[in-house]
Amino acid sequence: MGAHHSGNHHRHHVDKSGLKSEKQSSEKHFSQEDKLLESLFKKLEIESKQDNASIKEGLVSRAVFEKAFNGPLQTLGKLLFSTIQQAEKSRHDAPEHISEQQFKKVCKEILQLFSEEQHMKYYFKLFSKGRDTLAKEDGRQMVEVSYTLALAAAHLPYHKCEDDDPVLEALVKSMFGSRDSMTYEQFCVWSNRHCPHIFSGVHSWLMDILTRHPSGFHKHETPPSDLNEMLAKHGLLTLSTLWALSCVLPQCYLSKHANIMDLQMSPVALMNKLVHVTKIQNWTELYNSSEHGLSFNRFQNHVFSYKGPTITLLSFEGKNVYCIAADEEWKESDQRWGGSDCMVLQVLPHFNMLQGGEKMMFVNSSTRGLPYGIQVGQNHKSLVLEICDGLSKVKNYGREAATVRIEVWGCAGIAMKQAQLKQRAWEKKEAEKLSQRKLNLESWAETPDRQLLELVGVRTKYSENFVRPEDSD
Repeated sequence: MGAHHSGNHHRHHVDKSGLKSEKQSSEKHFSQEDKLLESLFKKLEIESKQDNASIKEGLVSRAVFEKAFNGPLQTLGKLLFSTIQQAEKSRHDAPEHISEQQFKKVCKEILQLFSEEQHMKYYFKLFSKGRDTLAKEDGRQMVEVSYTLALAAAHLPYHKCEDDDPVLEALVKSMFGSRDSMTYEQFCVWSNRHCPHIFSGVHSWLMDILTRHPSGFHKHETPPSDLNEMLAKHGLLTLSTLWALSCVLPQCYLSKHANIMDLQMSPVALMNKLVHVTKIQNWTELYNSSEHGLSFNRFQNHVFSYKGPTITLLSFEGKNVYCIAADEEWKESDQRWGGSDCMVLQVLPHFNMLQGGEKMMFVNSSTRGLPYGIQVGQNHKSLVLEICDGLSKVKNYGREAATVRIEVWGCAGIAMKQAQLKQRAWEKKEAEKLSQRKLNLESWAETPDRQLLELVGVRTKYSENFVRPEDSD
């Protein structure tokens, strides 16, 4: 009885200790957040005082706050300032200023957004300017700011490019259709299917600013040389296309570090790690029809033996661009193939996730009695894409068009590309050995040994009894 009581007492003591430890840890994290936010606000406050000496202490002016969001980030600065202003009624009577209390309240709300559902709700409200519906022009701003901040979160400088406009407009067309505005519920239906990670860059950038760089609002770096090289050809994979695809593609195409979340981390530390996961991924070019030639043999030579997920971008007549995301190695087979992360998307003129799931892919160039070419779609009776006639023609839901360009990108990193090159070198060597053996057999026809055997009545021309497959066509 006493021992039982003692056990309960001990367990109760451990629980209290655990709760106390959790509370202390939580207080420490909030204290850290407060210090970071206080440091950031003080910097803005000093700049406000320098800009206007008559400003009251403890306030930041609209002009200084919005100036911190320069260039393409200006829209976000204006939206955030309005949100902070409306956060709660301030004691100060200055409509063009915000207090530290208002600033911290909104920043802490942002720091507590963890799920994509929370992101969606919060940032929809931000871009709709607090209204229940999002106007089409506000939706256009949402797309442009989301793209810009995705680049900023990855420390890539933003340069206005004419290639960006069609892709960003394709997202707006997909989002609104013929509507002039949309409700939050309608936005969720669209986003969940076609662009679930649209706010990933926005949230990553804000987390970066609020938790890692209290001394400044922007930190741009020179883009990595491999990214420069990748985009230098100005092909189908523009930076805006890369971003749009990263908003919908499964993790296997985007990062090798999908499972880095540690639930024991503080929210700030966890989000700091997630910032790195959401950076735009560099891919490796495997095949480019403009460079390698538009033929199935060239495609096969450059794409097959790559044992990782790939992205194929296909453009055809009518300014259409489609994306085939294959989560398995490309192969010829009499069976349909592809895993659960396989997808086909329309990129232009509208951005739409069309189909996804297993057994969407079929490739055949040699087996008689089966369709020739590449087929993509879940229903073989109503295929999304058929690429045939040596890749020169495309059928889109049965409608035929001429192929303009095809690009294939490997998504498993440079090591996988090197492994593919090694495999292809081995295959070439084996093919040369086989060719040499065949040459040796053919040269047997002219040898004196064979002629001697013929003279004594030994039949050596067994091959004459057979017809080569190519001769029978």
